[in-house]
Amino acid sequence: MKSKAPAILMLLGGLLLFLGGGESLNFDFLSPGVRPINAEGFRVMLVYDDSKLSLMPETEKSVIFSSEIRLYLEGKAEDFRFVSNKTDMSQDEAYWKEAFERPRKDNPWLMISSGKTKGGYEGKMPKTIEATLSLLKKHGG
Repeated sequence: MKSKAPAILMLLGGLLLFLGGGESLNFDFLSPGVRPINAEGFRVMLVYDDSKLSLMPETEKSVIFSSEIRLYLEGKAEDFRFVSNKTDMSQDEAYWKEAFERPRKDNPWLMISSGKTKGGYEGKMPKTIEATLSLLKKHGG
């Protein structure tokens, strides 16, 4: 009798790739109780490497400097930070320092603590303003 383990592993791998896009950790799916920013409310942190900005595609740079995204966050988020990976966070609240010190697997790295649930999102920043706004609205309303 053949083992079903390889087929099950392939199915699970495909499901994870489909649900997670293979690029990020989505805490709504993996761990609903975890907040990447350990504070109540809808909060967002985007960390980027400013030494790599010149190599970044224009569409991705436009996300980091988007007035549309910032206006949305000013109206919806408890607080947000878009910071260089070289930023001195020593004067910020403990939850911002904790979030900033979390391991980042890519650049730019986006962390969202959902205002609707205890979950959120942590992963590579979406590549366009529209995709980023969609993700923010999913978690912040």
